[in-house]
Amino acid sequence: MEFTRLGTDLFFVVSGAVLVFSASKRAQGSGAAVSFLYDRFTRVMPLYWIVTGLTLFVWAISGERLLNNVVGHPEFWSTAFLLPTGVRPAIPVAWSLVNLFLYYLVFSLMIAAPRRFETFFLAAWAAIVIGLRVIGHDFGSPVIALIAHPAALEFIGGIVLMRLALSGRRLPWQLFAIGGVLWFGAFIYSCGPSPTYLNFSDDTARFLTLGISAILFAGAAINFDFKQPRKSNPVLRFLGDTSFGVYLSHVLVIALVARIWEGIAWPGSLDNIIATVVTFSGAIALGWFLHRYVELPLRDITSDAKPMIGNKLTGCLKRLGAQAKHANLN
Repeated sequence: MEFTRLGTDLFFVVSGAVLVFSASKRAQGSGAAVSFLYDRFTRVMPLYWIVTGLTLFVWAISGERLLNNVVGHPEFWSTAFLLPTGVRPAIPVAWSLVNLFLYYLVFSLMIAAPRRFETFFLAAWAAIVIGLRVIGHDFGSPVIALIAHPAALEFIGGIVLMRLALSGRRLPWQLFAIGGVLWFGAFIYSCGPSPTYLNFSDDTARFLTLGISAILFAGAAINFDFKQPRKSNPVLRFLGDTSFGVYLSHVLVIALVARIWEGIAWPGSLDNIIATVVTFSGAIALGWFLHRYVELPLRDITSDAKPMIGNKLTGCLKRLGAQAKHANLN
């Protein structure tokens, strides 16, 4: 099961690729960058706040017994606004959202700049991350540690893969697939049959093993899709729609099922199989509910509010510009 941590690395690669694909339909410029940040913020934060509130509510009414090993000692700022304070959010998996919002910010700067600077921008970003990794692992500042996190290299890898695919410069997907299998297989062989968390705890080593594997596997999928376009599979579309809700709420589902199973478990493996099925089914069901009855309505609300907020923001910027011009004239 430890090897399934590859999914987190794939998440960062795919995030970079998906943003390039969606941004290819956007105009360049500061307005497009602000629009992109608004869309990302309203896509992530409202549902995140709701699920975080639900998790903390369950934790509180249980007398801090349920989810105690998960929630720990939450800090307001890091939990509410996903800030890099060195303290993990109340939902532990949300550490990846802290990283992702930094990458959103950098990506918005790429949208604001002319497209011809993108290659230099990515090269400079990668050089900064690699340079910080070379300097040392004890960064002291949580902000510097966030900037230096090698997940940025996975995100950049996804950007490059999708940009090459969109430009028509594609490699055979089989090469990526074979490379991914060989690289990941070598990692599995080096870890042995019973890996532990220590095999994944060093960020640099993790990138050199799981990160590169994720980039190769994502490259295979992207190039395969462009080579053989096909209709969207309804099952995959369903899982994609529910994925964010599952991502946020699966820890809560696991904790609830585990607590229930403590009282009804019986010897043997059958109860473990049933518990696994119940957990998977419960996580997907809750993810679907959150998508259908929370995420989609919130998306409609934030989309309707976007023009009004954009107009107000534009008006504020114009007034600030006029005041600055007036001050300079005086």
